[in-house]
Order: sequence, then structure tokens, then C-alpha cells
Amino acid sequence: MKMNNFLIYILGWILFIIGFYIFNVYIYQSKYSKKLVLYRGFKYGVLSWVGIFGFVIIIIYKYILETIICVDEYIENKLK
Repeated sequence: MKMNNFLIYILGWILFIIGFYIFNVYIYQSKYSKKLVLYRGFKYGVLSWVGIFGFVIIIIYKYILETIICVDEYIENKLK
């Protein structure tokens, strides 16, 4: 049982490092070197599953908030 938990934790750590690297190098186009981005991904990956769930929650919250704002603007424009 403990080995399974450890493997799940390591998998989350690796997924976090890969996601962090892709985001910073290809999407955000960070000014830092790729080696530094990998190191930071490794360092922050200690919180692996917490980081992944937090990131997903923030994205979902952002889209929900944007939808609410769009609906609010639509209703206000119709009521004018």
C-alpha cells in the first residue's frame, strides 16, 4: 500500500514538472533558461498534487467567473 502511494506521488511530481516546463517555456515564453525552469518545476513539484489540483481549480473558477460576467453584461444591456 505504501509503495502505491509513493508511486502516485512521484507520478504527480513528474506531471507537475512537465506541465510547469511546457507552460513556462512554450506558453508563457519565460526569459529564464530551460534548466532553471526545470529546477523550479522540480522544486515546486514537492507539492505536486496540491499544485495540480490548485491550478485546475483556478482555471475552472476563472471560466465560471468570466461566464457570470458575460451573462451579467448581456442582461444589463437587454434591460437598458
